[in-house]
Amino acid sequence: MTGDATARAAALPIWKGPVEPRPLAGGITNTNFTVEDGGRRYVVRVGGDIPLHGVLRFNERAASEAA
Repeated sequence: MTGDATARAAALPIWKGPVEPRPLAGGITNTNFTVEDGGRRYVVRVGGDIPLHGVLRFNERAASEAA
């Protein structure tokens, strides 16, 4: 998943120019990266649903938006 996750992080439409996501250690259910763009540094989490473990990203997003 790391190669696909790297491509997904790099393809986000928020970047001002080409970026090179760098893997960030940790993350049990996500692949994490740091990305530098426009002189600023960001953290990107890339993950998918894992129904077996009750990880459903639409619920995570809804909770984040409600907060």
